[in-house]
Amino acid sequence: MSITTKGTAMSDGVVGEQIKVKNDKSNRIIDAQVSGVGEVTVAF
Repeated sequence: MSITTKGTAMSDGVVGEQIKVKNDKSNRIIDAQVSGVGEVTVAF
């Protein structure tokens, strides 16, 4: 399953690095892994 949404990175990161991202709709901050330029992946 894949879900896509917009968020704001709380810091810079490189591919494979764990960063915090704020969901722009809910304002919730989650941990995500940088998967590419402007993209992260979140495992649930």
